[in-house]
Amino acid sequence: MRVTLKSITIFVALLTGIFAFVPTKAQGGAAEAFTTAPAAVIPLVDNLTRLDMIDYYRAGLTTMSRNNLGEESRLIALGEDSVVLKLSEKVTQAIYLLPLKNDTIYAVVKTYKLPALDSSIKFYDSEWNQIDTNRIITLPGRENWLIKPNRESKAKLAENLTFVTAAITIDVAAGELTFTNTLADLLPLESMEAVKDDIKPRLVYTWNRSKGSFKPVQQ
Repeated sequence: MRVTLKSITIFVALLTGIFAFVPTKAQGGAAEAFTTAPAAVIPLVDNLTRLDMIDYYRAGLTTMSRNNLGEESRLIALGEDSVVLKLSEKVTQAIYLLPLKNDTIYAVVKTYKLPALDSSIKFYDSEWNQIDTNRIITLPGRENWLIKPNRESKAKLAENLTFVTAAITIDVAAGELTFTNTLADLLPLESMEAVKDDIKPRLVYTWNRSKGSFKPVQQ
């Protein structure tokens, strides 16, 4: 069979078209954590769709992907040590890679807009086995938010609040986890006015990579 320049050109074009639709590998870091996380961690987006999302993000596209509930999802942030997935208009999920001396812990933060932002957090080892949250961090209770925890401030807190909504973010490079108070978007104005001077706007925790745990910063 005679091979011509035209036939070679057509063959290369066909290969290019085929490989354009093959998802790239995650290439380590947060991207790999995102694509290898089990369905129990990210149940609404399958692994192949996650690879597509990474490709779209790296190409600078805002293309949406359909999740398992039929809603539109996409990556909104991707770095070496963190990834943030917008699951829907009201839910985001982030994975942060917390360094240990010789390993990594995954912190998975899910944030709901209710309408105030409110987050939950879970921790996993590098094989995606869940770790008891209390081994990593003591989550703040209602009174931890008080600037001056005295009898008067505790009484006002008990009268106006049953819980504190907060958004969780982690700056891995700085080794800081922050709970940001979001009560202003939830409480009636009268209740917020009653407690706003008694409640901290945020709580900050620092990461200890030797112990694999967060410790609250005195404020």
